Amino acid sequence: MFTKYAIIDGFLGPEFSAKLLAFAVENERNFYAAGVTSSNAAASVDCDTRNSAEFQGDWGQLGERLRHAFLTRASELFGAAGLAPITMPILEISMVAHQDGGFFRKHVDSLSDTTRRFADADRILSAVYYFHGEPAAFSGGELAILPIAGDIEPVKIAPNHDRLVIFPSFAPHEVLRISVPDNAFSNARFSVNCWFCRPRI
Repeated sequence: MFTKYAIIDGFLGPEFSAKLLAFAVENERNFYAAGVTSSNAAASVDCDTRNSAEFQGDWGQLGERLRHAFLTRASELFGAAGLAPITMPILEISMVAHQDGGFFRKHVDSLSDTTRRFADADRILSAVYYFHGEPAAFSGGELAILPIAGDIEPVKIAPNHDRLVIFPSFAPHEVLRISVPDNAFSNARFSVNCWFCRPRI
């Protein structure tokens, strides 16, 4: 059994996606090894679980434009994932680059009983937006959404440019291994990960 998911192509359009790509490439120096949350730390590098780089810097006006793009379509996105919209969601946004050999093994975005203490809100809806140079200079890197029950093959979704994928944050998923022959940062598989979070009372 799978959770509901949806794909929206052309989510931000050519102008905005081009600005995102230019921003990412210009800020290569501000991408650092991405961490994972464990029972011991909010974010620690675990190369056996995840191989990618995450932007750590000032988003500037680009960040506000991204938040606006997601928030103005929040009801649509929740509905597409089979979820009821939440009131006043908190957005958590991350920009990630996967270069040659990059991957992220099976995981869920929702925090568990042992990791919820590292956040002030709970992830409800996951939205992953893909952007890259065209034609793509990498292969692989599909998002595999795995079943929550039963012996079923995962759904594999290609990380096409200007594509958004939405699914409940409790859905198990993984990023399949990526090949970037020249390993140039500008040829990486880029994504913006946006989580709609419910504030805790």
